[in-house]
Amino acid sequence: MSTIDIDVVIDTQAVQGLALNPNNSSSNPLPIGHNYAYMITQPKYTISGQATGDLTIRAQEDDVVRWWTVSLYADQRVYAIVYNITKIYSTDPTVITDFIYSTHAQSIPIPNAGNFTQYTMKNEDVSYIQANVEATGSESYGVSFYLVQINADGSNSVVGYYNWDPKITVNN
Repeated sequence: MSTIDIDVVIDTQAVQGLALNPNNSSSNPLPIGHNYAYMITQPKYTISGQATGDLTIRAQEDDVVRWWTVSLYADQRVYAIVYNITKIYSTDPTVITDFIYSTHAQSIPIPNAGNFTQYTMKNEDVSYIQANVEATGSESYGVSFYLVQINADGSNSVVGYYNWDPKITVNN
């Protein structure tokens, strides 16, 4: 059994520039195109679609797939948080099991100011979405997420709610 990590990279700067409907909410997210978000995984699992919204991966039954959401602009202090995933289309049989949201503490090295050859370990909570592979085939999803902006004064605010429709194809 393998664990396949997929980074979902969201161009938060471009998404922020989209015009929001006045009724924008978690129950009425704005659909975005595939040019605003894409998926990346390790080359040994990639068949095609690396860095696109339609990723084809090499996986076996019972492999674990984890999706990690990251912002393309880490220095902007705008974070994307996935709050719902719904299956839009699936080949028969089901390709991937239901999604499980998980958060855990992880120690990460932070370079010391003034001497990047030294570092200090810092505990940080990280989250991901996980599912298991059940069969080969294709599935499309509606991935709903929101953007949170951390302001200069330390306050934060929700920028908007969005929906993206990636597709995962699993082959052996």
